[in-house]
Amino acid sequence: MSIISRILGNPSKKTKQESEQRGQFVAPSRFAAFLGLGTKAGVSVSEEGAMALSAVYSCVRLIASSIASLDLHLHRVDGSLREVANDHPVYSLLNSSPSESMAAFDFWELIISDALTSD
Repeated sequence: MSIISRILGNPSKKTKQESEQRGQFVAPSRFAAFLGLGTKAGVSVSEEGAMALSAVYSCVRLIASSIASLDLHLHRVDGSLREVANDHPVYSLLNSSPSESMAAFDFWELIISDALTSD
């Protein structure tokens, strides 16, 4: 048995018509699990399902709030001179308030949480 067939398992034999159809991918079980397409238990885990677990929610919240609390500086580069651009219009959007109803910390926490949990 070759290494590739060990990794991929024994793929099911498809008919010529099935193999010619576009957009249809039937992955062997080991390969599908490697790509995250399925699990050995046969249960898919969604973002909502994962976030319902207190351990996952706590980890995502800790990472997002830690990153959101970091200082974010906007720099202006002029040749070899690099300085903080406090007077730039985007600076206040990034550091104080991206909208009237949201603080910068809440905005960045939301962005990082979404980046950690979405596909």
